[in-house]
Amino acid sequence: MRYNGTGAATNSPLEAWMKERFRFSKESIRTRERQNGVTAIEFAIVAPVLFLLLMGLAEMSLLIYVKAKVMRSAELGAREIRTLKVGPSDNRATTGNQMTAQNFTKNVICQKFADRDECVSRISVDVRTADTFAALRGKLPANLKDVGPDAAYTEEFKPGGPGKMGSLIVTYDWQLFTPGLTFMFANVPGMQGISRLTAIAVYRNEM
Repeated sequence: MRYNGTGAATNSPLEAWMKERFRFSKESIRTRERQNGVTAIEFAIVAPVLFLLLMGLAEMSLLIYVKAKVMRSAELGAREIRTLKVGPSDNRATTGNQMTAQNFTKNVICQKFADRDECVSRISVDVRTADTFAALRGKLPANLKDVGPDAAYTEEFKPGGPGKMGSLIVTYDWQLFTPGLTFMFANVPGMQGISRLTAIAVYRNEM
């Protein structure tokens, strides 16, 4: 501090700079505190949406993965039937193969799933046979999603004999757990939150 010609005290340039710097520092601290408060509010608003988005992405990945498994299971099942490894219900005496629909579902269709018992509880299998593809087409449901435990469509297990035309329909009921996806992908009337994944294979049995 220094004095002017009248004896009044005046601040030196250094003191004036320090006071100004201190004033700006306090204002900066208050500004940062306000910004931190705004950031916390913004995060509280955005976090639930971001969390749901991440859940949705994770479930969509699982849906695609399970859908690929269902399609692969239909392909493997059709190969087993087409090569006459699964004896037809009307020809088991000649083939010696006593595989039932339950065994076929668990040991062939569900073989790619880690938990076969859970797979059996969620999956439905329909096997039909005919002499021609035209006749076979008349036996198929109008909508593949009609094949399931809740549907009026009666499931069959008739692999057929050599040279017969056949179809294999596999459906898997996935329980959706992300709230937003329930409205978009639930496709089974009367069953809340169920997305029914479907696959079909059409083939001709070997002679």
